[in-house]
Amino acid sequence: LKAISSTIQRDPTAAHYKYHDDPYLIPVSNFQKRAYALSQESGRKAAHWIRNQHPDLFNHKVAFPPIEKFYPKVFYDESHELDENELKKVIEKGVVSDAITVYNLLSKNGIEISSDTQQALLELVCFYNNQDDIEEDWIEERWYTQVNKEREELRNTWK
Repeated sequence: LKAISSTIQRDPTAAHYKYHDDPYLIPVSNFQKRAYALSQESGRKAAHWIRNQHPDLFNHKVAFPPIEKFYPKVFYDESHELDENELKKVIEKGVVSDAITVYNLLSKNGIEISSDTQQALLELVCFYNNQDDIEEDWIEERWYTQVNKEREELRNTWK
């Protein structure tokens, strides 16, 4: 396979694989490419927002084995029966805001938390600087934002 693949070169005139194969839909200019990529990502964000706002509509589990990333997000409040194991699970997932919420609820209910779990929570909060990690799903937006930041830094500011 390596010998065969070495004889075939990439077609420089072909569009990027992320674009549709319809010649009318392939963006030509950089502005069109940016608009295409950001609008596609905006659609993905809208779908995530709907899933997070209405988790009751998406309770079915269609994947086997189950993929936890596709489950609706759990919102922790005082009505949940929480224990230290739940805090450990949230810390293991790496969701800082949920870990802090669960810790506060456990402390409020007077549930004892081991020093190992407290240390793991402290390490998580310090590592992510008390903010949730940026989702890796939004590659295009992050890339275009980075390009704009570099452009702003290079802009001539002298008078």
